[in-house]
Amino acid sequence: MKSLSTLAPWSTQQLKAHPISHVRNAITRVAMQNLDNQIWKSRIAISTKLELYNTCILPIFQYGGPECWAVTKRDVLKIDALDQRCLQKQLGIKWYHHVWNDELRWTTGQPHLSVNMQAQHFSLFGHIV
Repeated sequence: MKSLSTLAPWSTQQLKAHPISHVRNAITRVAMQNLDNQIWKSRIAISTKLELYNTCILPIFQYGGPECWAVTKRDVLKIDALDQRCLQKQLGIKWYHHVWNDELRWTTGQPHLSVNMQAQHFSLFGHIV
């Protein structure tokens, strides 16, 4: 496994604040970049790209029990921003296309990643109680 310094060039002070979300964010971005030319820029159907995203990329981010994290509002915003960037990359949407986030969600039919994490959190809470 690569060292953390090659995956995420953050200062140690930033990592101490929210280490789990930063590390997961970095690992997920690296996985997306590794599949960039082979999958995301190819002529594969959007539905197939979304299935690959849901089965290969999202488990990388969610591995290690995000339902146990103490997620702050800042973490939720960063998680949703990562998810938004990943969906934009799959559809080939650049920053200058000016596509609204809600339009992207409607096109892909994907819920926000933070909503999925909250559902996992509440399901774990139901098992504990």
